Amino acid sequence: MAWTWVAKKDEEKLRHLALHVEGLWSSDSGHREPRWYTCHDDNHSRHVGEAIQFLLPESECRRGEITPDERFCLQAAAWLHDVGMIVYVTEDNLKDEQVRTTHHDRSRNYIKKEYPALQLTQGEAEAVGDIAWYHPKFTDITKCAPKMNGVRTRLLAAYLRLADAISRTEGDVSKRQFNTLIAVGMPGISQFHWIKSLFVRRIDPDPDNKEIVVRVTHHDNDEGEIKALGEIVRDEIREELKTVWEIILRERAAHYLDVKLEAVGATGPAPDVHQLETLRQYLGNRDLEFQAPSRELARTLIDTVQTLAGGVGDADAYRAIHQYVTQVLPKIRANRSCHTLFKEIHDALCSYAKEPPDQVANAGHKLTELLAFLHAKLETMDQKLRTVVEYSRAFLCDGEPILLFGRSTSVVACLSAQPPEVKARTEIYVLENRSKTRFNFLGQLSYCDGIQYAEDVANAGCVNVHIVPDVAVANLMERKIVRKVVFGANGIDLRKRILLHTAGHRTIADLAKAYAIPLFVIADSDKFGPAEPDQQKEREGWLKQDNRLLQRLPDSVSLFNPREDAVECAKVTMLISDEGAFRPDSPPAKVMAAIDPHSVQE
Repeated sequence: MAWTWVAKKDEEKLRHLALHVEGLWSSDSGHREPRWYTCHDDNHSRHVGEAIQFLLPESECRRGEITPDERFCLQAAAWLHDVGMIVYVTEDNLKDEQVRTTHHDRSRNYIKKEYPALQLTQGEAEAVGDIAWYHPKFTDITKCAPKMNGVRTRLLAAYLRLADAISRTEGDVSKRQFNTLIAVGMPGISQFHWIKSLFVRRIDPDPDNKEIVVRVTHHDNDEGEIKALGEIVRDEIREELKTVWEIILRERAAHYLDVKLEAVGATGPAPDVHQLETLRQYLGNRDLEFQAPSRELARTLIDTVQTLAGGVGDADAYRAIHQYVTQVLPKIRANRSCHTLFKEIHDALCSYAKEPPDQVANAGHKLTELLAFLHAKLETMDQKLRTVVEYSRAFLCDGEPILLFGRSTSVVACLSAQPPEVKARTEIYVLENRSKTRFNFLGQLSYCDGIQYAEDVANAGCVNVHIVPDVAVANLMERKIVRKVVFGANGIDLRKRILLHTAGHRTIADLAKAYAIPLFVIADSDKFGPAEPDQQKEREGWLKQDNRLLQRLPDSVSLFNPREDAVECAKVTMLISDEGAFRPDSPPAKVMAAIDPHSVQE
């Protein structure tokens, strides 16, 4: 236990502090349940304290000259760093979403205000409060005071941050509660901690080899999801390590150079179907607001709602879906406003969940109707895609080199359906789509649309795939290296004669027209409908890999990255859909009649 790691004189004081924190969490259970904004409690604090001991074994404590006072302050911060999650303690009137993002402020304030009840001295409270304040990754730990009241606060904050990252806490939240919370507003970081405890067997610091090892269990019924989670855990810890590495190394304390992933054989029962489905939902919803193509987005929404409705009563299912619709969907909607298929499903879910849970009548009947609609939508989506694939064969079978831009699962499906000999001779050039690039806290590439698209195309059986920088488009067209351009679509408004896309599509469409390169758009009729591009919407994260360089810019310089484009249908050679292949600037009367009976052309 943590008190055996501290000096004898501090054991009882740490025991008292731990009991105090346990009492706070126990009392919180009646104030706000469920706590969807966090799955942490005193159990998590205990495991963070244990992680500190693994990071700093006795030999490393001696090497780093970790003093008894520093040991105590570090363990005290481990117990107290999350007390700001206990809303009633600070009596702040906060929305659930604000609790997590500001909890480090309230933790420090509580420590400094209640230090007598915690049996801390005022000097200890100041140091412990600052150590706790800097534990979240989004705080700039380099601004933490190097030393305060005789303890190296910055070094201890660095170890607390790392211990928080590697802690693996079983029992953070009951499985039944988590099944309700997983997609109804619980922040991704809370989902991450719970799922990590379920599927990651151990996270072991190895001071001798200067590395941290993430060990995940391989099971026969795992189709790669657990490995994917392990990679996420590894990368998250790498990010945390990068933010503290120089601080720890400078103090000659126990430091770690890298994090590696190991798969170990299963020793217990395999995850049940629901546990794996929970993991798939987490992976599917991860960064859903920004990265998923239109069809993936729609399918993930449907799968999520079906999961929420399973295994619980009608009233609980309605409550879970209502919270998902009111707390999660608006964030996705804000970033995916031009996705017509998403809008249809979004509107259906909003109509279903428009009444507050305590006022809804006939929840069972409403749920049955919603699930029937979603099931039918999945079936029609799949059928329409099969039809699109058939219509696309004639346009992709000539072996002419293709330029792709803007990841599209529909385009990938059409390429996958081509005969092997066509795939073998077709050169495919995939543009980077630079404006969608995202970086993590380390400045490392976390998402590149072109890389993901190229991987999808290669997995579809295409063997001549090239990733190309966006600025090379005109070069490829002028030299006739590419002979056709193929897009997907987010939305198609045939009445306005526009197609909605990620920003960049219009530039490529204009260049294709200038160089007389045919442009094909592959999209099913679920994308047809009223659409209005949001010209004010911007995309963030695309130029954040070196904040030190960006900080040199004067205030008069800002970043500007428009999110959406509208491409005139007149620039499209052919629209390939389940309604057939036609020029979108002169759609068939039957297509227009299906959209709007009053718009049938004479």
